[in-house]
Formats: sequence, structure tokens, C-alpha cells
Amino acid sequence: MLWVIMAVVEVICAIVAVIYYNVLIRRLLSLLFPKWKLRLPVKILLWVISFALGALSSNLFTTTGVVMVHIMAAALVMELINFIIKKKTKGAPHKYWDMIFKSLLVPLLITAVIFAYGYYNIRDVRETFYTVQTEKSLPDTGSENGFRILLITDSHYGTIFEGDTLRELKSRMDALEPDLVVLGGDIVDESTTKEQMKEIFSEFGKLESTYGVYYVYGNHDRQTYTDSPYFTPQELEDTIVESGIAVLKDECVKVTEGVEIAGREDYSGMRGRKSVSEILAGADPSDYIIMADHQPVEYAENEAAQVDLILSGHTHAGQLFPSGYVMKWFHTSDLYYGHEKFGDMDAVVSAGVAGWGYPIRTQKHSEYTIIDVKNV
Repeated sequence: MLWVIMAVVEVICAIVAVIYYNVLIRRLLSLLFPKWKLRLPVKILLWVISFALGALSSNLFTTTGVVMVHIMAAALVMELINFIIKKKTKGAPHKYWDMIFKSLLVPLLITAVIFAYGYYNIRDVRETFYTVQTEKSLPDTGSENGFRILLITDSHYGTIFEGDTLRELKSRMDALEPDLVVLGGDIVDESTTKEQMKEIFSEFGKLESTYGVYYVYGNHDRQTYTDSPYFTPQELEDTIVESGIAVLKDECVKVTEGVEIAGREDYSGMRGRKSVSEILAGADPSDYIIMADHQPVEYAENEAAQVDLILSGHTHAGQLFPSGYVMKWFHTSDLYYGHEKFGDMDAVVSAGVAGWGYPIRTQKHSEYTIIDVKNV
């Protein structure tokens, strides 16, 4: 039933978009050619163009579609401003305002500024630090940082960076001297070539840490959303393992005395993934237990199983404004971004090193996340 409602809403939105594009085009033509009478062939052509623009706008999984939607949203804001101005001027706005309104220059300029910012912002990869506390005994790292975890998620390798930029990021991460590195999924995706896949895991496998690098699958890593994958799931796993990275698939391992890490198969792709209680059946409850799960879901189950820290990504903190707020308001996951306490369990969701699909980010920033676990 939900899918039917969504389909109906999409059809209605598409029809409205086509009609609105036709209005915008006619308005622009009235400015450029005020005395021009629109003949039937021209009207038909305008509808064809409107349908084409509507089709481009309907696919939000393409950069073109996102650009078109931003232009339309900015144009709707201009409609509201124009309505207010007409009310204030009793239907006789200044001629210069009328020219600005009909020209579409403002929506195009706003969209250009937003995308220029998004292009810069997604490449501005930051370090985000959180400190969590525990009463459990932790290994003596000899550092005032306590037990330091480096969380890397959602690089979607090839979207915005590769080669020298990757090595520069690795150098910055090494300087943090983490005790444990967690790769939280979607390190690669459908656009990542086999050579790129090998490159990023080779580099991440060389990350300097006290107790190694651990990895869980995301929903994109195995290239399940394309009919023409660049590599097979087995080639992916072989590459990860050969790079010296430990793959966690619904299992829990002891990192060192006092610390265990569990990793789950991705929520969307594995119907048969084990429950948290099954995965932690052999874990020592006195150890500090870390759960790596690409998608921030099933927090209640993790809290009930006495997980101390759960690490996720997936949400990109929205990536494109206002998606993050929509996630938060409609509670599409247990946590859309940041650090929160759920009972005795700490939860951290990273915005990710990059983004999926579009080489832009207009909400939050790209990041890798450092969690310092300290004794109370």
C-alpha cells in the first residue's frame, strides 16, 4: 500500500513539474518576445520541451535531476516573493522587478551558488572528534587519548577523490595514531572500477594502527545496484583480505584484552543476517564491546545486548539539503548523524568521507571520525 501511495505522489509531482516548466518557459518568452503570438506548433514544441525537462527532473539519482529540482525550488521561492511584491504594490510591481522575475536569472544564479558551495564542501574533508566514557577496563595505550578509534565510512571511491588525494587523506589519518580502524561500509560503490577498488583497499590496509583495520559491508560495496558490475563480490572480499583488512560478517572477534569488535552484514541486503544476540553469544560482557553496522538501525536490540559503542555511516547526514532534516523528522534511522547516548550505549554516525552519486554536498561536511574511549 505504501508503494502505491508513493507511486501516485511521484506521478502527481511529475505532472505538476511539467506544467510549471511550461509556465516558466512561456513567462521567459513573454519577456524576450513581448509581441510574439504563440501559434499551435510553437505551443506543442513548448510542451515537448516541458515534458523533457520534467523527465530530467524526475530522476533524482542523477546530477542533472538534482540541478533541475534546485532550479525549480528557487523559482518557487521567487513565485512567493513576486506574490508578496504584487500585494504590496497592488498588482503593479516595478518594471525592473518584472524583468528579473520573468528572466529566471535569480533561480539559475542561486542554483549555481549552491552547487559551487556543494562542490567545494564535499572535498573539504574534516576530522570530527568525540569522547566517550566507560567504567570497563581498557588496554593501556600510553596515550592521554585513551583507546582511540578511527571510523571511516562512505568514501564511495571515485566520486570525488582518488590517487594522490587518497594518499594525502591516509597520511592525515595516520598522524592521529589510532588504536583501531573501522571501515564502516560503502567504501566503494557501483561507479568504482576494479582498479580503483584495489587502490583504496590497498591504501586503507596500510593505515597505521595498534590493533588493525576491520571492515563491514555497506549496501553499495558489492555493486548490487547495477547490472554491469566492475568486480564480483568474491573479488571484492579477496582484495580486502589480501590488503590485510579483517572482514566482519555477522561475527565478533577479540581485538585485544578488554576490547571486542562485532560487525554485521548490511541491513538492506542480507535478509538472513544474524541477530545481535547471536553474534555476541560468545562475547565477554566485561569487555568493551564495539558494534560496527553500516546502517544506524536496531539500536534497541544492541542496547539490550549490552553493546557499549555502535558505529555507523550510510546517512551521509543528508548530503543534499534538506534531506538530513527529513531523515531526522521522519526518523528514517535511529540516529541520522553525530553522537548520542542510548541508555548505557554510545552511538556514533559519521557523515562519511565523501558522498554518493553527486560530487556535491550541501548539508553537513565530509569527514572521518575519531572516537576516544576513556575510563570514567
